[in-house]
Amino acid sequence: MLQSRQSRQPRKLFKKGSIKDELVYEEAVKLHRLVVTFNGDDFKPLAQKSKETGIIAVSDNVPNEQIDKKLTALLLKSNAHTLQGKCTSLTGETTF
Repeated sequence: MLQSRQSRQPRKLFKKGSIKDELVYEEAVKLHRLVVTFNGDDFKPLAQKSKETGIIAVSDNVPNEQIDKKLTALLLKSNAHTLQGKCTSLTGETTF
């Protein structure tokens, strides 16, 4: 989940260890944050529940050194509402 530097709430949440996907999603809705996950298949059904957040599903096939570049490119080309209410896939073939 992306967070601003001022928000410490997600940090407190994730210190609890394993958390159910639904709880992570609910926290993202409350904080108006995006969820970035490698676990896209489990989060995909949740994506349309709210326009207050969105899911970015990162493929396991994206090399670690490309994740930051691809994620940054996606976020820069997207406006505030482009990614909300849906699951967006970030794959090795994704270009922006």
